[in-house]
Amino acid sequence: MKKFALIITVFCILSIALSAQNEVLVGWTFPENSAVADTGIDVNLDEEIFTMGGTSDIEFKNGFATKAAQATGWNDGMDLKAWILSFSSEGYSDLTISSRQQSGGNEPGPKNFNIQYSNDAGSTWIDVVSGDIIVENDWETAFVDNLSLPYECQDQAELMIRWIMTTNEASGAGGEVLESGKSKIDEIYIRGEVINGWEEIHDINFTLSPNPATDYITIHSDVQIDNLVIYDLSGRQILQKQSLENIVKIDVSGIAKGAYILSIKSFDKSIIQTRKITIQ
Repeated sequence: MKKFALIITVFCILSIALSAQNEVLVGWTFPENSAVADTGIDVNLDEEIFTMGGTSDIEFKNGFATKAAQATGWNDGMDLKAWILSFSSEGYSDLTISSRQQSGGNEPGPKNFNIQYSNDAGSTWIDVVSGDIIVENDWETAFVDNLSLPYECQDQAELMIRWIMTTNEASGAGGEVLESGKSKIDEIYIRGEVINGWEEIHDINFTLSPNPATDYITIHSDVQIDNLVIYDLSGRQILQKQSLENIVKIDVSGIAKGAYILSIKSFDKSIIQTRKITIQ
C-alpha cells in the first residue's frame, strides 16, 4: 500500500511539472493583419507564414476570432500549392500542431490538404500521421487539435511545416478549384516540452547524461542509489534496476524511442527523485 501511494504521489507531482513545461513554440492568430508570428518563444517571433506553388499574395480577412490569413490562386495546385512556415524546435520534444482552415461559400478553395514536415530545409517532405484534412465553409471541420508531430521534428534548428493540397477538388459543392477560390488558415500553434525538464521532490545533487540517450544513461548522485525505475508516460513500468552505488549506468538500447520518466530512490528510502528522459 505504501509503495502504491508513493508512486501516485510521484506521478501527481510529475504531472504538474510536465504540464507546466508545455509551451507554445510559435503561433499565428493574425490580430495585427500580419504574416509574422504573434506568439511563441523569442527565437521564433520573427517567423512568417507564406504560401508556395504560385498562389496570390496573402490578405487578412475575417477569421475564427480576429482575422485569418487568406489567399486565392489555388487552381491546379494538387501536390504543389501549400501554406508553409518554418521555426526552431531546438531544445523541445513531444511537439504538437493545431490549426483551423476554412473555405467555401461563393468562391470555394481547396477541399483536401495534408500536413507534412521537413527537417532538411524543404528537400524532403514527409506526411504527418493523421494529417489529412477536409476543409469546408466553417472553422470546425478542418480543426486540427494538438496533433502529435513525429519524433524527427523535435530539437531541430529549423523545422518546416506545410499544409499541401492533395486534390484539385473545391470545398462545398465540389468541382475543381478556380483561380478565385479562397483558402483561409488561422489559430496555428506549435507546442512542445522542454528537453531535460524535471521535477525534484527533494533537493539533492543528481545528474544524468546523456539526455537524450541512445544506448546508455549514466546517473551520478551524492547519495547511494537503491532503486531505479523507468516508466512510460502512461505510468507503465518499462525497466527496473537495483543498485548500491552512487554512479549507475543503465542500458536503454532496447527501449523504444520516446519520452519516459526515470524515478530514483535513495538507499535509506528518504529521497525519491524523478527526471524526464528521452530515448532516441
